[in-house]
Amino acid sequence: MKKITYGILFLCIFVMTCIPVGAVGDLETEGTSLLEELLDRQFESYMVGELIETNDIFSESESTDFYNAYLYYYTGRIVATEKYWDKYDYDIELAEIDGNILIFSANLDYWDAGRKWPTQQFDFEYEVSLTEIEDKWYISEIHTNEFNYEDFERLYSYEYNTVSTVRANEKKSTSLNDFADFLIADSVTFYETLDNVVVSASDVVDMDAQYEEYKQAKEFNISVTSSNSEVDYDAQRGRDYAETYCEDANSCFKDYTSGGGDCTNFVSQCIWAAYGGWQDGDTSSVMRNNIRNRVRMTDEWYGVLPDTTNNTYYASSSWVGVVNLWSYIDEDHTYGPQGTLRNNGSKATNLHPSSILTGQVLQVRNGSSGRYSHSVYVVGGVNDSFENIRIAQHSSNGFRYLDDTVYGFGTTSNCYMRQIKFLSAEFEDYETTSGI
Repeated sequence: MKKITYGILFLCIFVMTCIPVGAVGDLETEGTSLLEELLDRQFESYMVGELIETNDIFSESESTDFYNAYLYYYTGRIVATEKYWDKYDYDIELAEIDGNILIFSANLDYWDAGRKWPTQQFDFEYEVSLTEIEDKWYISEIHTNEFNYEDFERLYSYEYNTVSTVRANEKKSTSLNDFADFLIADSVTFYETLDNVVVSASDVVDMDAQYEEYKQAKEFNISVTSSNSEVDYDAQRGRDYAETYCEDANSCFKDYTSGGGDCTNFVSQCIWAAYGGWQDGDTSSVMRNNIRNRVRMTDEWYGVLPDTTNNTYYASSSWVGVVNLWSYIDEDHTYGPQGTLRNNGSKATNLHPSSILTGQVLQVRNGSSGRYSHSVYVVGGVNDSFENIRIAQHSSNGFRYLDDTVYGFGTTSNCYMRQIKFLSAEFEDYETTSGI
């Protein structure tokens, strides 16, 4: 069920933008109506594979041309791979008006190709600008960090502008739709590659069944006060933390979303929980004390409480940085997370799906060189295919499937993905203090 909430301070907008209150009301009403109509058509089309008409919603601009190309690509990809949406649910909420720009907060769940779990994205944005032409309102600019649009934007930036998918002297004459056709054809090749992976039945793990057994056994009893002893890595507790705090970030930790990336901060929290820094049911007071006293952290790998005074306290680089986390695990250290590292500098398809299990961290980049740019945490599914492995992530917050993550970071030949498998580890005993 769609839910649309209108909440805006008309007086503040009037003072800041000098737009008459009546005009603001028009923007609010028209902008919400246009975006809702667009999303209704768009998501319905993904269930049947028919490209929608947007002439009565968009005025022509580079921005709307790009969004139309995205619709052409994603609809075409669904048809070509036969991965239609089965159902969906979304809500939008008007968060801000700045001149003729409206910013909406959105949530989206959708089920595709008969998958057990939905793809879920929480609290992402649509930013639209409106223009009035002959007494009719249109969307003149649109941008979003919705998963699939963000993937298309990333692929366009790398594949079209960097990789010679077409010869350099042809790029200017290659339309967005031509580029989308390339991606559609490549997505077919990608899924054929996945389908050709041979998986032994004896290697397949139902990670969701493991998690259900874990919850029923109520194995949330590892003490966080033990000292200088080897601690098992409890991947199911890491998943439990991810399930608890993926949608709404843990307010006991500093959030780095506004700075451009909270992905590895969130992943490190999951690792910390798996080593016993968190237990299901911990109060804010307990968590804040554990964070302050670096329980199951180290002097090189630690998160921090949010600083409401001057915002100057930061977690360690190995806690929040994609590359730094990998480097920290790779270095010799007595205390702190330990793990085995695989597939660095190699294509994602070189990793066998059966090697991927709950509690592991995967890092991806677009292209054969450069820095890895995103970390995700494996939380379940069945490891017989990338298509059935479920991951949790921040920036943007949500749950999605590994095949979508991999393809979004490069076409068949250009996504590189590496793997961290965690082992038991030792942690120093930090002195505890009372208080919040």
